Amino acid sequence: MKTRDLSDMFRRYAANPRGLALALRGLRDRGIVARSPLFDRAWYLREHPDVAASGVDPALHYLVVGHPAGLDPGPGFCGAEYAALNGLPPGENPLAHYERRGRRRGCRISFLQPGGAAGADWRFPSPQEHQAAFPAVVDAVRAKAARGGRVRAVFFVASAAMFPARPLFDAMRRDPRFDARAAVVPDLRGIAGGDPAPAMERCRAALAEAYPADAFLPVARGPDGAWPDVLAGFGADLVCHPSPYELSDFKYNPRWCVGRPFLPVHVNYGYYRSLYDRHVMAGRNYALFWKAFFECDATLAEYREHSVLRGANGEVVGYVKMDALAAAEPFPRDAKRKRVLLCPHHSVEGGANDSLALSNFLRYADFFADLPARFPELDFLFRPHPFLFSVLSRPKFWGPAKCDAWRARFLSRPNAAWSGGGGYFSEFVSCDAIVQDCGSYLVEWFYTGKPCCYMLKDPSDIDAKFAPLGKDCLSHCHLAYDEAAIESFLRDVVEKGADPKAAARDEFQKTVMVNYPHAADAALASIKRALGMAGS
Repeated sequence: MKTRDLSDMFRRYAANPRGLALALRGLRDRGIVARSPLFDRAWYLREHPDVAASGVDPALHYLVVGHPAGLDPGPGFCGAEYAALNGLPPGENPLAHYERRGRRRGCRISFLQPGGAAGADWRFPSPQEHQAAFPAVVDAVRAKAARGGRVRAVFFVASAAMFPARPLFDAMRRDPRFDARAAVVPDLRGIAGGDPAPAMERCRAALAEAYPADAFLPVARGPDGAWPDVLAGFGADLVCHPSPYELSDFKYNPRWCVGRPFLPVHVNYGYYRSLYDRHVMAGRNYALFWKAFFECDATLAEYREHSVLRGANGEVVGYVKMDALAAAEPFPRDAKRKRVLLCPHHSVEGGANDSLALSNFLRYADFFADLPARFPELDFLFRPHPFLFSVLSRPKFWGPAKCDAWRARFLSRPNAAWSGGGGYFSEFVSCDAIVQDCGSYLVEWFYTGKPCCYMLKDPSDIDAKFAPLGKDCLSHCHLAYDEAAIESFLRDVVEKGADPKAAARDEFQKTVMVNYPHAADAALASIKRALGMAGS
């Protein structure tokens, strides 16, 4: 092992309370991982060029940095899936566990692996093998449509606020050739954790305000506590899954769909713009989709470069989710006062080297609480990421009492308001500016044409965490590395209207707002063309 491997490891993780334990564990398991046939050194370096550039040993990087950040050791092993299948405790490295004990015990490494098939006798099906099954399904659905049968589509929904395919769902419900239903599914391993049933009830109640009862498929646990086959008896031809992440909607994730006689399609929840998104694109779940719809040429180019299919199932239609912004209604407000949206991300527990660690909330918590008092001529609407206060309420952070106290402190001023979640497009059209560090909002806010102050920890974050499109977006934002920069944005850009980035920002909108507000129509047209329904 090179000396620089050790020095880099200890230098970067000594500040982490768990850093020394992670480092020592990495030293112990490095040889086991490096010798594993499931650790693909060349693949790991190719997918994570920052590791290759640093000179750090890739096996050590995977153990100390990669696994905690959600990275996999190779294309044939998903750590999150193995950990969930075999009940690994948090922090246990899945590949090290498999090579120490799991291989000998015949532990399954994938949900796609038949029960009883030992790891040594089973290989992960290739993306090409998954894709090879779709033409026969396409032919069957085309034949059904040609006979005048309605194409049955099911949209899995885990949260009403995170339903990116909703405009496509609405478009299909308007089209007489389709029978589109929603299935509110359990997020069994989401960040919020706990029993998924209450979240499902809230989601169903929110959607029930807009759709009749027959728009939903029933989803409920059986007497034994198990979740049923949600599609049993419906005969789905298309299924739209809400997330490509390994652990989202665990029961009904994309791998649950493999081998079934329907066509899985995917509409992105977030507008891809970061290096973390490359990790998501490189995941095997994307290879399980018949069609994966992308927002613009830049995001499809990233998918082509980093996906295991090299983008073969990707297509640009626009950002479907944002179609709904065009119809959003502003809520009542004093037209003489300007309103600022405050949107901190949830990733307060991410490490310095975690590409998803965007949140600056703990750094600015007191500052945010006092903003309404500092700027009494402005109105402030605080909309945290839905998971932020779920994370902060844990004992390792603030706990429930401190969370409640902070909220009361913020709301003590008459020019402060709080958003409890749900759809946010009305908030977008009702506010004049945003201060944020959320990933998706970085691009989404450009659809409003209004100024953005984006918070970063350090200028190095731009190269360390953002892909080229994200960097382009940041170049059209007002960047803040401290409180003074945020105050300057509020004073000069919001209050005085002096926005030197306005003209270039308006031009940049053309790059990201492809087919707006008709991205859903473009996606539906793509599906209909493939199914021989283009003229219907």
